[in-house]
Amino acid sequence: FYQTLEPNFKGVIRNVGDMKEVVAACFELNRDNSICLLSPAASSYDQYRNFEDRGDQFKELIRSY
Repeated sequence: FYQTLEPNFKGVIRNVGDMKEVVAACFELNRDNSICLLSPAASSYDQYRNFEDRGDQFKELIRSY
């Protein structure tokens, strides 16, 4: 999906394997303390109970980074 956006998208799209890689990418790409938006392209019921659990784990990893 993200490959179809890439030619027209002016931001950065990063395809990662897990939430720890997401957080590492956020800190790598946002050195000026700007916003990093978690915007999954698909559900992740195989990894999290629901979208709230996914968001909570994202926030926890950000806080502990």
